[in-house]
Amino acid sequence: MVKKESIQKEIAFRAHEIIEENKGNIRMGELADSMGYSLKYLDRCFHNIYGTSMKNTAVTIRMRHAIRLLKMNLTDKIYEELGYYDQAYFIRQCKKYTGLTPTQLREADLDF
Repeated sequence: MVKKESIQKEIAFRAHEIIEENKGNIRMGELADSMGYSLKYLDRCFHNIYGTSMKNTAVTIRMRHAIRLLKMNLTDKIYEELGYYDQAYFIRQCKKYTGLTPTQLREADLDF
């Protein structure tokens, strides 16, 4: 049992590293394929270790990077680096995950 948990932990940690390296801008299916696991198995390992899905983690990481870029007034990089090609979608994502619009986030005194 301990060996299984150790293996799942290594798998989950590597998946998290890849998500972080890609600033959250990676498709979960591509991640699973690149690691050689099924998406279902990989997400189960990830959830067992982190208590959340890979997708939720990716969105959180992606939004964190987006907020940093907003704070530096590098809005163009949000679309280039993070793959938000639709401004309306990005605005909806900001409101959904932070409760604030991009403009409000930029002006807010928050640390990310």
